[in-house]
Amino acid sequence: MAKTTFFVEDIVPTKISTSTLITECAESEEAFRTNGSTSIDDLHQSWTSTKNLALFMCPDTLNNVDTYSGLSNCLLLYINEITDLKQEMLCSSRMPVSVSRMGEEILLTKAKRIKDSLSNLQQFVPGSVAASDPQFGQNLQRTAEAYRLAAMILLHESVSASPSVSKVVPPSKADSHAYLPLGSAVLDVDDKIAYIRSILTLVGQVLTQDAPNCSWPLWPLFIASCCAKTEEDKITALKLFETAQQKIKLGNIEPAFKVVQGVWQQRELQADEEVCPRTKKRRLQRKGRQHTASEEEQRFDGWYEWGRVMSMMGYQISLA
Repeated sequence: MAKTTFFVEDIVPTKISTSTLITECAESEEAFRTNGSTSIDDLHQSWTSTKNLALFMCPDTLNNVDTYSGLSNCLLLYINEITDLKQEMLCSSRMPVSVSRMGEEILLTKAKRIKDSLSNLQQFVPGSVAASDPQFGQNLQRTAEAYRLAAMILLHESVSASPSVSKVVPPSKADSHAYLPLGSAVLDVDDKIAYIRSILTLVGQVLTQDAPNCSWPLWPLFIASCCAKTEEDKITALKLFETAQQKIKLGNIEPAFKVVQGVWQQRELQADEEVCPRTKKRRLQRKGRQHTASEEEQRFDGWYEWGRVMSMMGYQISLA
């Protein structure tokens, strides 16, 4: 779950380091041409890969909702696969245009496969849990569904914010890029809004109990809140965070909400800049200059909004 917010390789070393991803992607160009894949696992096998994590999970209980985490291991693997896909997209975007275009269909096909799997995913609360405490069992089911919908939103954000799968070469200008909203090919914008509101409703239902337990859906609330665009949804999210802080004494709730507010503020600043003629002029002038981005800038280019904000704030929050 941490891979959806920050680069875990910076904390726990793995065989692939995010800090060297740019160099490794460039070196893998020839392998991509030969194999038609930009998979991170093809470059270096990481202990955080979905394939490796699945080895530690029992196949017979993959769809059972864990009473501590609030979601099934099967959904956890899909979320991990989405973050792997995101890294593959970032890797592909740093390859030459001709190579990047070769991987576009592969990555988009993979994203659609994950979407279909999430759409058909069923998660089951263990019968013993539902029988011994029906209210807890019901809230656990709501939490698991909130996680599933948040995973759908994460998938949309992974595709729509990544230049590699939205980049095409215009027929008249082979040396320039145009960006198309291919994220809509994975999840319709209207569906995304509906999922955000469903998550907010589910979280509100879970928080109605007097003392919500540790499996309450903080991660789904965080994802839905960061992606909320309307004032109505933002106000609802704000109230839910306030309720959670009052009822649940966990240290990750307040910093998580600060990041959400940071995302909202960044979005508002960007919107203000877009309508300012002088800012537009300065941007066009900057584009005309030669600019070599630092490695840190390249790392966060195309990354999740909340991940960039969290990095600027110096946070590495566990939302599990």
